[in-house]
Amino acid sequence: MNVVVPLHRDEGGIVVDDYPLIEPGEYAVAYTGHATVLAFNRPKCFMYFRIVDGPHTGAKLFRAYRVKALSGKPRKNGRFVVRRSYDLFREFATVTGARERPDRIALSNLRNCVLRVSVRTVDHDHRQRPLPEACRYSVVDQMLALEAGTPTA
Repeated sequence: MNVVVPLHRDEGGIVVDDYPLIEPGEYAVAYTGHATVLAFNRPKCFMYFRIVDGPHTGAKLFRAYRVKALSGKPRKNGRFVVRRSYDLFREFATVTGARERPDRIALSNLRNCVLRVSVRTVDHDHRQRPLPEACRYSVVDQMLALEAGTPTA
């Protein structure tokens, strides 16, 4: 969701991203997609989720995971390689029960599933400086379990 911030009363505005701020806790979410990126010159996989029940239904959250390498250019639904010790592989294996090689996991298998995740509030920036109250936002901290649906193979 984007928000237009007015520069002056008479002018238009600039568009900024609006990250939701919700209470930390566990929520039921649906996987909506992922993207591979180079963040701070390091390969990452950003997974996107949407809350499916409760007072924050429809809120969009994300989680950035470290990956070993990208397979190809950074892009939406891009391919990547992880190690067995990485959070993404461990959480994916916990949720799906899959016994796949780390370089062959397919996040698209989560498309028709409802997952239980824990959500936390980001209150410090990348340099560990405290964020002002107005700049805080919520992210997925961990995928915990599969609540409904069956991961497709």
